[in-house]
Order: sequence, then C-alpha cells, then structure tokens
Amino acid sequence: MTRAEISDPRTDLVELAFAKGVVANAAHKLACGLLTAYRTNKTVFFYYKLREFLEDLGAEFPLARDLDLTQPLDKVLFQLQERMSEAAESKKTQQRRMKPLKS
Repeated sequence: MTRAEISDPRTDLVELAFAKGVVANAAHKLACGLLTAYRTNKTVFFYYKLREFLEDLGAEFPLARDLDLTQPLDKVLFQLQERMSEAAESKKTQQRRMKPLKS
C-alpha cells in the first residue's frame, strides 16, 4: 500500500466509478489496437506485446480470483463494481477501527 492510499484509501463512489472507467477505457484501447494490428497484418506482434504487458502486470498485481473472466465484458465490469464496493466498505470498516478515539 502506498503512502497516498494509507492517508486516503480511495473508497469514495467517484473513485470507484473512475476505476471502472479506467478498465473500460483500457478495453476500448485494446480493441482499437487490435483492429489496427489486424488491418496492418501485425496481429501476432500485437498478441506478443499484450502477453508481455499482462505478464508484467500480473507479476505486480496477481489476478483476483473472484471475477468470472468467462463472462462478457459488461458482466465482468458489473462484477468489478460490486467487488470494489465490497472492498471499499471493508476499507472503511478497517479505517474506523484504526482511528484513535477522541477524549
């Protein structure tokens, strides 16, 4: 956890919506990139670059096992929103426990 996340654990609804938007934007850019690769006969290179990127990402952030990646993207994004809302509530509860009581 970074220092910024300790002081602000990112539990606001706006933050959760932003995170979902980041993932949706990444999916959009991947689709656009694949279309460009297809049109220029570079799909193999596209897949290679994507695999390398995902391996690096997975080394830093292992895949969460509670999202069903066999579902269509819209359902995965809905699941993501639900799991992040649950995690935000858990963070809020932990934060309340850690705050010292005012005398």
